[in-house]
Formats: sequence, structure tokens, C-alpha cells
Amino acid sequence: MQPAHQLGPFIVNEYGDRYLYPVNRDTFKRIGSHTLYKRQFGEGFFREKTLHIIAGTDSGLLLSYLLKNGLPEGSRYLFVELPWILERLNAEGVLSNLDERTACVCEQDLQDGLARFQVSNYLYTERINIWKSFAGNDAFLPDYPDLYWRIRNTVDAIAWHTKVELGSQIFIKRQLENLADNRVSAACLKGVFTGKTAVLLAGGPSLDEILPWVRENRKNLVVLAVSRIARRLQQIGLVPDIFFSVDPHAVSFDVSREMLDFANKSIFINSYHVYPPLLSQWTGRSLYTGARFPWAENEGGIAFGAGPTVTNTAFAIAVTMGFSQIILAGVDLCFSQTGQSHAKGSNESLAGPQFNHFDTMVETNDGSRAFTHRAMAEAIPTFAMQAGCAQRSGCRTINPAAKAARIDNVFYHPLTEISFEPLHEPAFDILQSVLPADDPAARLRHYRALLEKLSMAQARITAIQKLANDGLKCNDGLFGRNGLKQDFKYKIRMDKIEKALARPSLAPYADLVKKYGLRQFVNIARPDTDLEWSDEQIEATGRIYYEAFRDGARELQSLLKNASQRVELRIAEENPQTDAGVLARSWRQFGEPGRVKLWKKRQGFAMNHSLTSACPEIEKLEEEFKTLMHCQDSGHLQRSYRDADPSVARSKARILFKNKDRDSLSGLAEGLAVMKQKEALPVLHLVRGYLAELCENPAAAFDAYHQVIETDSAMAREDALTRIAALSLDLGDGQNALLALQCLSAMTPIYLAQYADLAKLMGQTQTALNAYADYLETAPGDPVVLLKVGKLYKEIEQRESATAVFEYLLANDPENRDARLLLNELVT
Repeated sequence: MQPAHQLGPFIVNEYGDRYLYPVNRDTFKRIGSHTLYKRQFGEGFFREKTLHIIAGTDSGLLLSYLLKNGLPEGSRYLFVELPWILERLNAEGVLSNLDERTACVCEQDLQDGLARFQVSNYLYTERINIWKSFAGNDAFLPDYPDLYWRIRNTVDAIAWHTKVELGSQIFIKRQLENLADNRVSAACLKGVFTGKTAVLLAGGPSLDEILPWVRENRKNLVVLAVSRIARRLQQIGLVPDIFFSVDPHAVSFDVSREMLDFANKSIFINSYHVYPPLLSQWTGRSLYTGARFPWAENEGGIAFGAGPTVTNTAFAIAVTMGFSQIILAGVDLCFSQTGQSHAKGSNESLAGPQFNHFDTMVETNDGSRAFTHRAMAEAIPTFAMQAGCAQRSGCRTINPAAKAARIDNVFYHPLTEISFEPLHEPAFDILQSVLPADDPAARLRHYRALLEKLSMAQARITAIQKLANDGLKCNDGLFGRNGLKQDFKYKIRMDKIEKALARPSLAPYADLVKKYGLRQFVNIARPDTDLEWSDEQIEATGRIYYEAFRDGARELQSLLKNASQRVELRIAEENPQTDAGVLARSWRQFGEPGRVKLWKKRQGFAMNHSLTSACPEIEKLEEEFKTLMHCQDSGHLQRSYRDADPSVARSKARILFKNKDRDSLSGLAEGLAVMKQKEALPVLHLVRGYLAELCENPAAAFDAYHQVIETDSAMAREDALTRIAALSLDLGDGQNALLALQCLSAMTPIYLAQYADLAKLMGQTQTALNAYADYLETAPGDPVVLLKVGKLYKEIEQRESATAVFEYLLANDPENRDARLLLNELVT
């Protein structure tokens, strides 16, 4: 941190730009800020109805450029500056009298600034841009790259939560699909294991280190497992007492299907929104968490929505069960040193390091740093809060993995230091003893009660749909549209519609429609609330509002009908006289062929006439289920291979090198080193070159980069050549740098301008002019390069050519101060 008073005076270039030398150095020495900004940011910097977030202000120059050009309609600009720079800008009066749609804050006030500028509304409309100032790009002050990435992390975290909020549709859909099978609440397990020790098995890489210890101490531990490690547990013959699953997406079945083979020996605790085929094809006992119904009426459920991972939920329920100690195994919440995100037996482990999910970094228990992705990073503070609450209630949380993410309130102890009170009877027997009866009479009472509630919900949603249609008509009438005469009476009717929607009988269902249709309702959100709305905008907003109610109600009716059909199917399953062929076709329709196993178990294999006549169809369904269970080439496996693409690692490496992050680059290198794909080798050499540079070993860096050049990876060769050029310049070897830029220019013309710049500096004027000319053939009108050409003509006394260049620039941009000053020098 450099104190504000040590930044030196503001210096002024020949174009009138004022800037602090430690911040921008020579960026604006030869070319004015206006010209550089116009090329760097283009029209995107003035995109309307957008929240622009900028790391750095370039000593205030970028802010001045914005204000001079005028703010676009509906946009806001939030500059985030280093605190000591901010202090200096304030002292100079640079930040006085800002437009209310702009703000300049330090990182500490970023959250407040985002809230003030209504970041959620811009996220809903997907109109947020994050920019780097030249100070952020050049990083003469090394604090800027870190500032930029912390800004990105903050915005990404908010965006992640917003995405979850907007994704509520899938949770409601699953909630209704699971109504029939969410029968018994996990609340019945409260306090069942008071004073005992649980080990919570999750899918992180450290699971493999701890499993032998778990097997050794199995008899005295209550073993809790997330569903995605079922394949690994199957491989080593370890049966957990409880499985957990919360994911509403189909990928959950891809990674958890082996769990179904444990149904006779384990309990399944699922969230209300779990992926239905996991729950409906589970043949053992299951308990649900969360709200049974998507409207306000709920009874007796454990209200744990403790996301964002299944491990958070499992931990919360474990604390409720009364354990005095919970040992975490595989709860890493970060990747291993080699980039592995999951333990053996997983698709991710099979595919290799998951480079595509290297979103951010966290500290580990041993004080090092490790990559992680957004969902796991978000789980860490939630877990810390949960562990703190657990500790206050007498439950201690231990993680014996040195390379797991460090979590507040979670103690790091080696396995040899852990002791626990023994169990006097098997945990599974204890669990079975506290579960309520599971018999046909209890199930039928549940199903019939559900049908009544679903019928009532359908009636309420129908009423809301009618009100929405009436609202659309009133909206037309208020503005005289679609053949209706404009009349204020429609406004009175619209007020009555709103009161009707707020009545106790409809309000819970109206809220459900809003929640389900949130993506459509957010179209009403406007970030530019400071502008006065026209009648057309008011009318459009009203129309969107009632259409969202109408469409949401229509879709919910379909879901409620589907839920009722599922309940009716469950009732039919209980009747021994139901035709087996009808059941088989229904199970296939709902994607639950394994349901036949549960039905046969409950019927006690009573092969009545109906079943016997349908045997071929039942047998066919059982074969379909076997095929489903043994399918390993899943969509999730293919995605895991894509996420392990070395080209993704190359992109990450460039960012890490720019940020001078040696630890992360070392981890990336370890991950690439264990990969067998030939595409990983050039990226590995590239990363080793980056590391050698950061370790100030230029000879090793050049060696690594030349190994990259010898491969057939064009993109990696480009990166290596750019580093050879830069490193050569740093060492004063201009000729080698020029050769590297010549090779780059042959690969792509975008390097021609840099090649020309260096040739000019080395006195090769004609080479420079030829390279500039070649570049301008591919990028005609580039103001920065044209200005350089004009200045070069001026330096070699070709006044006529120089004048023509400057006049061309002014014809295209009359505000170009650089060209104006240089032209004036030629004509005076």
C-alpha cells in the first residue's frame, strides 16, 4: 500500500491529460487518453441500460472521459479504486460534482455501491459489464489485478445467488412431483444419536485418505454419506447408515444411481426437491427435509434448505440428530493439488483435473491455497455458520484433511488424535426403531389427503388465472387498446383484482405463481427508475405483469395435474387387483422403471392372475431398469471430460501469470503433469515457463517456451512467443524480441503493430512503415496506429504524408486532440 502523499504530483502530458505517474507511468505519454480509450473500450463502454463496473479510474482520466462523452440512457457506472488513490482523487477535487448515475468507491464499499445501483435488476436483464482501466491492465501498481479479481468474485457471488433465485422453477416442479413420496419427515430423527459420533462422507479428494480409517472403526461410527459417492462405497464394500441427496437435476441420477443398491441396508434422507427418479425408485425407507408443499400450508417438516451443497444439508440434519462429534471426510470444498475435484470412483476423477471449474481460491487447513468453484466457495461461510451453531449446542466438528478448505469453527486434527464413545447396537437398527409404521393403510391416508389438497390448489390457481385474464382486459381498456374505449373505470377494476389476489384464500397461491414465474415477472424490473415512464411503458409493464400471472398459473395447473396423476398411481400400486400392465406403462411414462421392484416387494410377490398375464411387460421393465443402472457413459461423464480440457487450463494460466500467482500456477502444473492427453503437454511447458519467469529464472523460462514452440499447439505457441518477446525486451535483447514478434505477425496480423513499434525503436524505419501498412490493411482506421504512422512520417520529414494522416483522423473524429495538436505543429 502506497500512502496518498507518496504518489507524487499529478503530471500533465502534451494533450492536457493529468495523471499520477505511479498509477499510469508512460501509458499516456505519447498518445492522449481520448484516443486510447476510444480504441480500448469502443462503443461497449456506452451501452445503454447497463451497469458498468470499472476497476480503477486511471487517476480520474477514465471518469473524465465518460462524463465528457455523456452517460447513456439507463446506465450506471461504479468505479472501484484503491483506497489511497481514492483519497488523493478526493483531495484534488477530481470526484466532486459527479453525476448521480456514477460513483467511485473503495472495495470496502463495493457491496453498498452495488446495492445503491440496483445490481439485481441489471443481473435480471443480464446487462452488467466489468472493465479494467489501463491501470488495471498494466498493473504498474500490483494491487490492481487483485482488486479486479475481487470485484469479479463479489459480482459473481451475487450473480450466483440471483441465478439460484431465478431457478426456483425447477425446485417447485420437483416439489410437486415428489409429493406422493415425501411422506415422512426427517424430524422423527431429532436427538436419536445424542452423545455419539458421526462421520460425514462427501465426495472431495481427501475421502480416499480417510476411508480406511472409517472401515476400521465402522462399528462405533454412524456413517452418513452423500449419494454421489455410492459407487465408491460399493467398490470398497462400505455400507452407510444414511444417504443424502438434494439435487433437483437429472445429473444427480447419473452420479448417484448406485445408491439404489443400498436400499435394504440404508436410510435415504432427501430434500423435498430431490430428483424424482432417485426417490421414487428407492425401495427402502426415506425421509424428507424442507417444505412438503410449495404453498404456505406445511406441517412438521425439518425446514432445512441449508445449501448450497448436499453436505451442508447433511451436516444440518446430523446436528439435529444429537451427535456430540461430527468427523468430516471428503468435505474438502476445494480441489486437490493436482486439480482433482472429487475422490476415486467419480466421473470427475476418471476425466482428470476439472480446469473449467477453477473459479476462485481458498485457504486450506495446512495454510496453503487451493482452487475451488463457485458453489463450493459459497458453501464455506454457510458451513462455518452451521459449525458455529453446532458448537454452541455441544457438537464439535473435526476435519482431519490437511488439504481441505479451512472453515471457521471446524477443527483440524489428524485421525490419530480423534476419539469417540462406542455404539452399543448397530446404528441402522437404532434408526429403524424410531421410524413410523410403513403399511398400506398409512400410505393410503397420505395419498388421499394429498389429492384433496391438490384439488383445492387447482381451484385456487384457476381463480388466479381468471383474474389475470381480466387484468389483461382492464389494462387494454385503461389505455384504449384492442378495440376497447379508454376509460378510468378499468383502473378501479384492476385495484379490485389486486385486492382479490391478496385475500387469505388466494394469497399463498398468488405468491406461488409469482415465485414460479419469477423469470417472467423480473421483466417488469427497470434499473432506470430515475427516468419518467411514458404511457407506453406503463401499459407494457401492466401487460407483462398480468401475462406473467396468466402463464405461471397455466404452467402450475399442468404440474398440479401431473402431481395428482402420480398420487393416483401410488394408490393403484396399493391395490392387488390393479392390472400390472397399466402400472408398467405408467412407471415407464414417469421415468421410474425401478418402481416395479418396490411394488413386488410390497405385494409380497403375490402372483395373481393380473400379474401373471402381464409378466412379459413387467420383465421388460425390469430389464430396462438393469440397463439404466449399468449405463456408465452418461452425459455427466462427457461433461467431466470437457471440463478437464487442457485448453481451459491454458486460459486460467494466463490470468494467474498476470496476477503473479505462483502457488496457483504450481497447482495447475501438477494437474497437467498427471494428464495423459497429448494436448496437456504444451500447456504444461507454458505453465512451467510462467513459473520460471515468476521465480526470476529467465534461462529456464526460455527453455520451457522453446519446448512449447516445438509442439503442434498453435495457441500455446502464440502465448510462448509473446512471452519470449516480452522477456527478451526486459533483458535488453531487442533483436530476439523482434524475431519473436515477426513470427507472431506471420501467425496473425494483430501483432503487426507491435512488430512495427519495436522495429521503429530499433531504427528500422522502413520495416516499421511496411508493418504498419500491412496492419492497416486488416484494421483500417485504427486511430492509435494511424497516429503513430503520422508521427513517424513527421519525424522523417514526410510532412505531406503526415498531414494527410492527421486530417484523415480529424475527419473521422473531430475531438481527437492528439491529431489536432500534431497537425497544428505541421502548419505553423
